[in-house]
Amino acid sequence: MSVEQGADELRIAHQLRKNGVGPDAHPHPQPEQEQEQEKRVITPTRVIPAGAPLPGPSSPAPKAPRPAPQPQPAGAAPPPPPPPPPPASPAPPAAGDWWLRAAPPAPPAAPPPMDIHIHIDPSAWLPVEPEPEPGPPWWIRWRPGYQTACIIAGLPITDFWSGVLVFFRDDTTLTTAWVVAAIPLGITAMADNVYRIAAAGAHPDLWHPKIRAAGARILLWALALATLLSLPLTTVIYWITGVQK
Repeated sequence: MSVEQGADELRIAHQLRKNGVGPDAHPHPQPEQEQEQEKRVITPTRVIPAGAPLPGPSSPAPKAPRPAPQPQPAGAAPPPPPPPPPPASPAPPAAGDWWLRAAPPAPPAAPPPMDIHIHIDPSAWLPVEPEPEPGPPWWIRWRPGYQTACIIAGLPITDFWSGVLVFFRDDTTLTTAWVVAAIPLGITAMADNVYRIAAAGAHPDLWHPKIRAAGARILLWALALATLLSLPLTTVIYWITGVQK
């Protein structure tokens, strides 16, 4: 082997001697696997002559050219400027400068308590009662024919009670006559009210409540007319003239 051989040729010759190939090889017993490998023919893929530089890594692919900016039409608004960079955060204070440290944030305030009121309107599911129909007018409810009949039926009582009041008015004082007229008239008015309502709520076929209500109304008209005919006019004359009897 010549001294002028290149590095590649020395490396190849060393590999051949190691594999037991060539005149300088030293035979030695090899296992069966190495014998099978010796049977293979090593074919170099490339022969680099001595003194030639070794190939380097492949050069990177050339970059694509940057597209040229498109000209803007006349009168078009310029593109918006890029956003400003975010403000830099202040540097934290040193570990020993405790007075420069910021106070920790306060905890969030507790939400106010909820005040819930539940109102239940029972009228929402109850049936609506129909409004009562308007009754007859007062001049029909007053029954003028019935009242006239009661006045006529009570004329004898009116004449008798008027004489009684005239007696008390002439023989006693006017005040006594008014007291005698007012007490029976008040009691009769209360009885008439009770009997009239009882007759209105009684069964239509019952006669007793109707007769009792009619008797109270006849007596009420008789006492009222006797008082009206005997005392008010005399009282006004006494007050005007000052005459007591």
